[in-house]
Amino acid sequence: MAPPHVLMRLLLLSAAASAAAAAGDGCSTGCDLALGSYLISRNQNLTYIASLFDIPNYKTLGLYNTKYPNLDYIQAGDRLNVSFTCGCNTFPNSAATYLAGSLPYKVSTGDTYTTIAGHFNNLTTSDWLARTNTYPENNIPDTGTVNVTVNCSCGDTNISPYYGLFLTYPLTGLTLAAVAANYSFNSSSQLELLRKYNPGMDTATSGLVFIPVKDPNGSYRPLKSSGNGGSVAAIVGGVFGGVAVLVLVVVLSIMFYRRRKANRAALLPSSEDSTQLGNDIVCLSFYVYYPTTENYFLTSSVQKMNIRNSDSTVACSFFSFVHIRNVQA
Repeated sequence: MAPPHVLMRLLLLSAAASAAAAAGDGCSTGCDLALGSYLISRNQNLTYIASLFDIPNYKTLGLYNTKYPNLDYIQAGDRLNVSFTCGCNTFPNSAATYLAGSLPYKVSTGDTYTTIAGHFNNLTTSDWLARTNTYPENNIPDTGTVNVTVNCSCGDTNISPYYGLFLTYPLTGLTLAAVAANYSFNSSSQLELLRKYNPGMDTATSGLVFIPVKDPNGSYRPLKSSGNGGSVAAIVGGVFGGVAVLVLVVVLSIMFYRRRKANRAALLPSSEDSTQLGNDIVCLSFYVYYPTTENYFLTSSVQKMNIRNSDSTVACSFFSFVHIRNVQA
């Protein structure tokens, strides 16, 4: 029978996997970062655009706009990537949820959902604002705050665990493939992924699409699960697969250990001679493979060591998880 501390670790790993796999209908959580492609109009400056997205300092926009060496010299007609938090929101009169950035907009006299949406240059619409706010369309107060909701994506574990940062892009005459080409996401396999992320938008020339984009380090940001840094699919698959292997290894290694110990005791001529031979060593290591980082991580380790010679060394094989050997004094 496996030692109690080994069984306890197995139970904890199994519980963690079950918690990671649990999910509800609709979105249950958002993500800390999403981007929107904002088309700069005449007489707009970056201070004003940053204020629309609740960004205190427009210079921080440079982090996601490295193609512009100087943010103070961006022309009308250029596109600016603006950052915001992509939250899981609930409709005012429904329990249904949706992913969007919720941006506070201070209302001025005469504002309507149409005029407010116009400030965001196709990243939202008047109909969407009416649906996601409590004010009636024809009765917005002269003072107060409207939540400007900009749809976003945090990725989808059912599509790919490798993409967790997305750009919300308003199609204005362009197709999904044309936009993808502008962001170098246009190989045949990548276009197939885009169609899954944007069902029904393959031939559309209006509306919003979501494009995986690279972070400031020039890498695609992997999809994160709620509360940790690995993808749900990677963790669940790795834990369940690893637990099955670990259980088998524990049983086989203990049987082999006891058998070798019995054989060795039968061969020893006396108790005095037995001091010349150290005890067997059992090394068990449990690894989980995370495809998002292409690394193996040690999540638990079990060692049984009873060596008379402190200078002896132990070699544990990574691929078999177990290596048992006699250590000569």
